[in-house]
Amino acid sequence: MIFFATNRNLLMEGDAFSGFGDEFNYSDPTCEARSQIRVGWINSENEPVILDESDSSYSLERNPPSRRLFNHYRASQRQEGGTRNVLFYIHGYNSDFQKTVEAAQQLEELYNVDVLLFSWPSRGDGPDENPDFLEKAYGVVGYKRDKRRAKDSADELLRVFKKMATYFAEVRDERCNQKLSLLAFSMGNYVLKKAVGPSSFEGETSFFDNIILSAPDVNMYDHVNWMHKLKPRGHTFVLFNERDMPLNVSQKKGGIEQEARLGCNIPFETLRGTFYLDLTKCFDIGRLHGYVFKRDWCESAPSGNSPIDDIFAPILNGARPSDSIPGFRSDRCLYTIREEV
Repeated sequence: MIFFATNRNLLMEGDAFSGFGDEFNYSDPTCEARSQIRVGWINSENEPVILDESDSSYSLERNPPSRRLFNHYRASQRQEGGTRNVLFYIHGYNSDFQKTVEAAQQLEELYNVDVLLFSWPSRGDGPDENPDFLEKAYGVVGYKRDKRRAKDSADELLRVFKKMATYFAEVRDERCNQKLSLLAFSMGNYVLKKAVGPSSFEGETSFFDNIILSAPDVNMYDHVNWMHKLKPRGHTFVLFNERDMPLNVSQKKGGIEQEARLGCNIPFETLRGTFYLDLTKCFDIGRLHGYVFKRDWCESAPSGNSPIDDIFAPILNGARPSDSIPGFRSDRCLYTIREEV
């Protein structure tokens, strides 16, 4: 199933909900200090079901929407007769709410996980991976706009982490071998970076088994200064492609926040306990940015081995690097993943 937490504004047609927008959901329009988080799930008709405060038959302190969402998740697990691993997903730039849901559905299908999506108010309708001239012009403005919203969503992400850690800790004995992993994609890594940076961060990501930073749109040179705070129970993985087209454009925008991107450069410095997977030489990856969502780029690999099946699926399901990285050695942290011709 796909569950979501979002700080996007509600779109209304009269008194009826019509979707989520690309602005913040301020509970008090006169005070923009903190936006309100709404939670829910995607039903069988592919529509969001929102758990609103008005639906509670108990006090909000005893039965907040987040509690009811967690109870719904547990009920759905029992109904399906099994316990799938959970993947917490933070999306990137240029994605409206529907696109973030579609990406979460791709992750569910590819990796057989339940997905909890954190959808922050990026706009969408910007350039794709092969933009024309007009799309590039939009991209400069849209990118800066989305990056501001990514930064301003950090507090909300941290609040979701705190709630999630509390609820899953309550059922630790019931979970047995269930794994909880975090996937941050592209600019979603910038949201994560800003969430763990403040002094208010108290290791809320430590309940994750694995943390995967895919095509991270963050500065490479200072990444060790904040990533060391993540400290998952398992391991942290960084996936990068030196030819990644959107990130090569991103690092040319200028400014101290747009230095060499972690997602398209061999790291100048590595962090102990983190595994860096260089995908540049994978068969037919080319300039691809969203490789973690796409099977077709590696289906025709001559060796018949797919990074999606052999590497991505295990680590997104909480596996150890020794179980997922070809040629793993405990004294190495940088690996070149290639498809042999």
